[in-house]
Amino acid sequence: MRRFFHRAEARVETLPPYFMTMISAALIAGSAVYGAVWSGEAKRLVSETTASAGFDVHAVTISGQRFVKERDILDILGLAPGVSLVTFDVARAHETLLREPWIESASVRKVYPGKLSIDLKEREPFAVWQRGQSISVVDRNGLVLDEFNRDLYGALPILVGHGAQRQGAAFLAILDEFPSIKSRVQASLLHSERRWDILLDNRVTVKLPEVGARIALARLAKLDEEKALLSKDLVSIDMRLDDRLVMQLSEEAMVNRRAALERRKEHRSKEKNI
Repeated sequence: MRRFFHRAEARVETLPPYFMTMISAALIAGSAVYGAVWSGEAKRLVSETTASAGFDVHAVTISGQRFVKERDILDILGLAPGVSLVTFDVARAHETLLREPWIESASVRKVYPGKLSIDLKEREPFAVWQRGQSISVVDRNGLVLDEFNRDLYGALPILVGHGAQRQGAAFLAILDEFPSIKSRVQASLLHSERRWDILLDNRVTVKLPEVGARIALARLAKLDEEKALLSKDLVSIDMRLDDRLVMQLSEEAMVNRRAALERRKEHRSKEKNI
């Protein structure tokens, strides 16, 4: 919990002895504009009068805040020393806070004579979302929360492609079932909002089917456990077909394979000549 405007400590449980005197002063100020249109000038007059009578906001407490900066909260609510607690619009403040992407819910409460209590529930950063050159941080529902900052969000999973921010939570939940694979995933790429590729830490791309990604991942995990498939010198593993696995060797592996085939061919030729 953070506290600002430390001019005085507001007490909730008891009222100061001069409280009724200040109330009277506020009522007198209000009667000056009674029957008139509640114009900006009238509101300003009441604000100034009540603030000078001791009802100014001199303490603000904020709880539940981690990602939103305290200074930003004060700024967007227009809070500064001298603001009248009496005329401060709590409903409007609530609506203003909910327009901030980070803030999921908020409670704003007046504590007379001069304290404002703000309770926040922030959204949780879930993943890094990349589309083109734009990189953002999103929550699990795909709402953009912030621009990417490696120091703050470098450990989050990376989702790439249009629609990946919305479908990412469901796909990452499937990946959770295969920790040996998930631990090696560098990024998950959504193609045409229909199917996923995963890029592994050795730069191998695994192409998953549009339907049956969980089955394909289970098969991949088994092959890796039995034959260390993911440790082989590959560029990609295509699992989009049910009845086959298509593997593309790296360029170096291709050169080595050709050389091995040539050696085998020469060896067979020599055997025939003997």
